[in-house]
Amino acid sequence: MNLSGIIPPHLGNLSFLSRLDIGNNNFHDSLPIELANLRRLKSISLSNNNFNGEIPSWFGSFAKLQTLSLNGNNFMGIIPSCLFSLSKLELLSLSRNNLRG
Repeated sequence: MNLSGIIPPHLGNLSFLSRLDIGNNNFHDSLPIELANLRRLKSISLSNNNFNGEIPSWFGSFAKLQTLSLNGNNFMGIIPSCLFSLSKLELLSLSRNNLRG
């Protein structure tokens, strides 16, 4: 789609959203904390953008999450241990970032 800019915090108001796919765009900056309100998400694809900073620990609150694709960004730091507690997670893609385990 070639969208650019930052993710608007108001996206976190879409509380019934089950899938969020904004991959292959030119979004940047860190992810807004308001996304933590999207507790019904089963699939998140933020791949191939320019997000940066650490992967937020609030990803661990998505108990229904099955797919998490964060590859191809500029995330850095340690992979948060909360990701390993997501019991329904089937796919975790973190390649092409600056992460350490």
